[in-house]
Amino acid sequence: MSIRQEDALSTTLPDGCADRVYCAYGVKTLDPGQLPALVAEVGRLLRPGGVAGFVGVASPPTRLLRHSYFCYLRSIVPQLGRILTGKMNQWGMLPGYVQRFGDFTTLGALFQSAGFGVRHRHLFFGTATALLVTKP
Repeated sequence: MSIRQEDALSTTLPDGCADRVYCAYGVKTLDPGQLPALVAEVGRLLRPGGVAGFVGVASPPTRLLRHSYFCYLRSIVPQLGRILTGKMNQWGMLPGYVQRFGDFTTLGALFQSAGFGVRHRHLFFGTATALLVTKP
């Protein structure tokens, strides 16, 4: 196994080289128009029967939890980020990303349209989401 850091939309890896592809907390930063390219790249990389897993923070489904969660993201997370990393700005962008992204529903639908098997799971009362897709 090797860990690589590359442009997720255009890697240098060969076609069909992976049994597994993982992405944690990165998809929310993509523009919606980039999601089809992500689906195509994951499809190119995976062997038949291969699985891709995505996990990320999400916008909770209930109004009360969503309000509390976004207050947490706007006020507490940036302060913790500043204390732990010395940087506050990057953490301050998180609520905007999460609000715009929502969860993996759109990405899951794109994978499903491309013929992948899709499993979507809400975690931690909907504040995070996991998406598992299997290439046919």
